[in-house]
Amino acid sequence: MKSSASASPSTVAGAAPRGLPALDGRVMVVLAAVVAVAFALGARSSPAGFLALAVAVLAVAAFAAMRWPLPTLVASAILTTVDLKISPRLLPAGLDAFPIGLSEPLLAVVGLSIAIGAVRRGTFLGAFRDPVLPLALLFVGLAVVSAVVNATPPVVALLGIVMTLDALAIYFTVRMVPLDERAATAAIAAIVLAVVAAAVFGLVQAVLGPDLLGFTAFRGNHGEGARITSFFGNPNMLAAGIGLAIPFALFASLRLENARWRWAARVALFVLACA
Repeated sequence: MKSSASASPSTVAGAAPRGLPALDGRVMVVLAAVVAVAFALGARSSPAGFLALAVAVLAVAAFAAMRWPLPTLVASAILTTVDLKISPRLLPAGLDAFPIGLSEPLLAVVGLSIAIGAVRRGTFLGAFRDPVLPLALLFVGLAVVSAVVNATPPVVALLGIVMTLDALAIYFTVRMVPLDERAATAAIAAIVLAVVAAAVFGLVQAVLGPDLLGFTAFRGNHGEGARITSFFGNPNMLAAGIGLAIPFALFASLRLENARWRWAARVALFVLACA
């Protein structure tokens, strides 16, 4: 899929866009990991603590989306696959994010940041010049008519339409992003790293206990015993993620120019194969 407009090499390569401070990508990954861990450990302390940490997470995500839009969008989208299992463990008593979870606000902030960057680059409107747009509008129209004809409660109808439109919103947001080989590589790396993290937890789940940290393993009805689910809560979702990541890891293990990155890809491939 091509970007709706070309961008300057500095923007695509990860140089700081005008008005943003320079920051090494590796430093940003470490910062994001630290903020995520702090949120996971402290979010349940109190509603005030949850709000403060959530603002910190969203601020980091907004900056990352302005500077590295594609990998940030990919990483945020991946979180939606584990949201139902993770969100209830992070919310303090008295707060309930059902049914939107915690990934929806994150995606909204990331998408808004990317849209602002697209307006500055002049690629915002061009992203919607696509045959998918009239089909999306037709879908919304049919969904509204169906909700009216079937007397669907307004809240249920609204949530159903909005959550289905999430995928379309991500599609158009991707079209706003400058795309070159380096940006695509970063996005693929985000996918592989996320799945490797889930695979590592799944392996630990298999060794230490199928219900590790409360993430209940799947017990089949045909005598196969417990199957690891990691953060997904479903072994088939985990398998789909592993199946998606293995070809990228295999390619990287053979074709990357940097020898250290090739060995890192081989380690990732080994972990994925074991899971």
